[in-house]
Amino acid sequence: MSLEAKKLKEAERGDEDDGDRPSDLVKILDGRTFYRRGGVWWDGSVKADAARVKVVAFSKEYLDLAASDKGLARAFALGRVVVRFGDVVYEVVD
Repeated sequence: MSLEAKKLKEAERGDEDDGDRPSDLVKILDGRTFYRRGGVWWDGSVKADAARVKVVAFSKEYLDLAASDKGLARAFALGRVVVRFGDVVYEVVD
């Protein structure tokens, strides 16, 4: 019983381990599905071996890209993300 009570208290505080909830692993954003792998959100349309352009989070390039398209800005808001925009795949890095 005490283990169950502990789990309930942790759930109320939001202390569950990452990956316990489906929303920790999959998000749908603007009709695209993103999957969380290794702490990075991956656009479902991007293959793991796809060539990527790395963009440093909050750099001038990052801010310019985010300002150019609201959908891309929402994807960037996920944090570390790999996302296709047109024919280019961007990877946001720290």
